[in-house]
Amino acid sequence: MRRLLPLLALLCLFGCGARAGTHTACGGKQASALLWFQELTGTLGGRSAAGAVSAAITGRSDAEPGFALTLKTLGSLCLDLSYTPLSLDTRFSSSGSFTFGNASFGTVTNGQMRYRMPVWEGALRWIALDNDLFRVSVAACLKMADADVQLTANGIRGTFDHLVPIPMAGISGQANVTPWFKAYGSFKLLDMDVGPVQSKAHDWELGVIADWSTSFKTIRVATGWRELGMDLTAQAGQPDETRIDVTHSGPFVEATFSF
Repeated sequence: MRRLLPLLALLCLFGCGARAGTHTACGGKQASALLWFQELTGTLGGRSAAGAVSAAITGRSDAEPGFALTLKTLGSLCLDLSYTPLSLDTRFSSSGSFTFGNASFGTVTNGQMRYRMPVWEGALRWIALDNDLFRVSVAACLKMADADVQLTANGIRGTFDHLVPIPMAGISGQANVTPWFKAYGSFKLLDMDVGPVQSKAHDWELGVIADWSTSFKTIRVATGWRELGMDLTAQAGQPDETRIDVTHSGPFVEATFSF
């Protein structure tokens, strides 16, 4: 499954054209790219004889490129596809002993964390309102988070390695301030158990858009702030329980070309 995801994304990009992460347009052939200057913060959870213990992640910023598609399907329905690569190396610390990914750690002051969490998303979006002033859409989404998180400290290594499905429901809106300048926002939410991993997630963004039209294409530039939070727990309540509670947040810039 993990090997098929990049292939499917490439087929969509070359066959259909891409659409960036604002997800406010529908129809036409579009190529786009997104650069997200996100910071990772959060905690890593495990269990000890005394119960749940959390290790703090040392916050770190990084820039990640992303890609997306928006395809017209039927009437006001649109299919949104996106890919967000999330990867960095940072450090963690804990004030007590805990187990993470079947590995037992003692008190850690300067552990190493290898964090890989690429997220693939497909959404079916319905444009409920669309006029000269506003556009409002609702969506049903499925994120696939390919979680591969590795902790290393004092010669001990623990791993959280799961492909986690995260279904979400969302709403988005766009206000047309002028024909070429727009403001938009979107919000998606999940709180449910899917498979062996309990999942809670939120994903929101706010931004502004500027459009320039030429005789053969429209150029769109967007910028704003995005926050993606994921709370993932494997083997909840068991001795080998492992939990990752992280937030990615920061500004982004996006460019879209419509043909």
